[in-house]
Amino acid sequence: MTVEIDADFPGGNIIVDRMDGDEVWLRQDRSNSDNWWFYWCCRVGGAAGRTLTLHFIDGNVLTELGPSISRDFVHWEWADAEFEPEGDGVRATVPIPEDADAVFLSHSFPYVQSHLDAFLAKHADHPHLHLSTLTTSEASRPVEKLHLLDLQASSPRKIMLSARRHACECVANYELEGFLEAALEPANKMLQKAEILVVPFVDKDGVEQGDQGKYRIPHDHNRDYTESPRYAATRAIIDELDGWADDRFLVCLDLHCPWVRGGRNETVYLCQPPPEAQPPFERFRHILADVNDSPLPYHPDNVLEFGVDWNTGEAPTFRKWVGDHTPARLVTTIEFPYSLANGARVTPDRARAFGRSLAQATFEWMESR
Repeated sequence: MTVEIDADFPGGNIIVDRMDGDEVWLRQDRSNSDNWWFYWCCRVGGAAGRTLTLHFIDGNVLTELGPSISRDFVHWEWADAEFEPEGDGVRATVPIPEDADAVFLSHSFPYVQSHLDAFLAKHADHPHLHLSTLTTSEASRPVEKLHLLDLQASSPRKIMLSARRHACECVANYELEGFLEAALEPANKMLQKAEILVVPFVDKDGVEQGDQGKYRIPHDHNRDYTESPRYAATRAIIDELDGWADDRFLVCLDLHCPWVRGGRNETVYLCQPPPEAQPPFERFRHILADVNDSPLPYHPDNVLEFGVDWNTGEAPTFRKWVGDHTPARLVTTIEFPYSLANGARVTPDRARAFGRSLAQATFEWMESR
């Protein structure tokens, strides 16, 4: 049987250059970006019981744990693969289960519309979860807006979360799910203390098309907070906050994923804001370290300091726009790793568990102001 590899599904991204039996030469599609990036996700058919050798020819696109694997695109785990650098890329040897007619392989854990739909279906009867359309994307897809609001509560505070300004940064959505699950649990009483606005897919088209999103031509969604925003989602978010972000708006968390591996990219880390906004941030990072009981460690020194590397405050990012145009006091980017967090393996469930701790820390920060 001939092995078949494709990317014809939401979130799919692969280009197959050639095949020779169980060996495949392939690369990530980065045609919509003007710089190198590493996201890939493919479907493999006709390989049950065989061991494939995947030659990635466009750079090392693997995490320190290699590729991930799934039978159904829902349940993901790290594949039992061997891998090593090869020329300008990397080679991975991946055994395919004998009873798997088809499997999905990826650089980490994809999260697309079907995952969000499953989360929303699970909470469809929750009286305080309200779904609407923020705007329509350039490719005519709805960009969802979630509003967590108890209409019987006074909601003295407001929180905003967003994810996927870079389409490839998929693991952040599992973290987001954990935050929302904690907020929706009646026992936590979080929605008596604040209402929450969420945009889960800012680059909606990129998420579904399997784009890198990072370095999108001519600029990506996180560089779009200019006098004339290019993207419908950016314009809609600005319009939404112009009306919603009153004096009760205290917290804005923008969820991202970092580089594919190495150094601080294998930690959960926060981006320090400019000096005038640092006191509330300093308190928050210590609270997060204290309350985090998830399997993924967070240390309060896991911070990209202001003025270091790309964290200069000069680019027209969402975080900068919120800091400059709203009364929010705690505004930060959270970078969530693809594979390892201080040596602990990242999984979707562990990312959700960390998201729950993030929610607890956010509410404790508000209560201790």
